[in-house]
Amino acid sequence: MTGLVPFNPQRVLSALTIIETPSPPSSSHGLPSSPWVSETPRNTAQIDKQMQLVQAAYERQSQSPTELMGKVAKSASTAWGLVALQTQRIAELEAANKYLQKKEKRTLKQIQHGGILEVRQAQQLILERDNAAEQERNEAAQRPRQRAPPTCSGCHIQGHTIRQCRNIERAS
Repeated sequence: MTGLVPFNPQRVLSALTIIETPSPPSSSHGLPSSPWVSETPRNTAQIDKQMQLVQAAYERQSQSPTELMGKVAKSASTAWGLVALQTQRIAELEAANKYLQKKEKRTLKQIQHGGILEVRQAQQLILERDNAAEQERNEAAQRPRQRAPPTCSGCHIQGHTIRQCRNIERAS
């Protein structure tokens, strides 16, 4: 039925419908405008032109629109990859900005109020403060951590668990 066996090319060619495409209109500058070349779009204007090509190919049925759609899909994939990278970078910058804002809000602690403070005295006060903080950390590390009292998940009262709860009715 296809005309291949026995060899008959006229049978195949006569079944094809060939439509002539009109030549592209010339631009307003008097120079003929070059048709859009199918390539992976890099901006929204190129995506629009690529989509017009896809629609025209679909209407003509002379060229497979899947190749053109593949290029649009590749462009969209690239764009979403860039969006993901930019979103991550923005999140990192916002975190850094938040840290710097907190750092600016910190109060400067004064070592001494009023009077004259010599360098040796200031160094001694700083050393004493650091030693006291270190000793407090060591004591806290040596103390056993104390657990919070149990809290009932049924009535949300501390002191018992749901197994011992008398405030809720149990299905027997």
